[in-house]
Amino acid sequence: MRQLTLFDDEPALNSVGSSVKQNTTPAPKGWFYNQYLEIKRQYPDAILLFRHGDFYEAYGEDAEVAYKILDITLTHGLRLGRDITMCGFPFHSLDTYLPKLVRAGKRVAICDELTPRQTKQLNNKIH
Repeated sequence: MRQLTLFDDEPALNSVGSSVKQNTTPAPKGWFYNQYLEIKRQYPDAILLFRHGDFYEAYGEDAEVAYKILDITLTHGLRLGRDITMCGFPFHSLDTYLPKLVRAGKRVAICDELTPRQTKQLNNKIH
């Protein structure tokens, strides 16, 4: 399961978003990018920072905007057989990079993977 949190320069709008259930079947190559696209469709007006391993990554137009604001490297990678623009930074640097995006007037959605224990705790809060 993944948890999504939205941030922007309007404090009243900063909130924990809906959780997105992760498919439990074995994941084919590129599964995380499919998940990214699914979540991005739900939040098209936000830059989506998607946790993938030890990094937060942005893809496509989000990467094109974020790399300029954050002064990080823009790269390309193969996702689902397509060359995709992307950028990223180590997860432990979120406190450095998130404020830069918000101060630039961007709405940011952060998608984190939850551990099984965190998922259970979240489900208990919802029900």
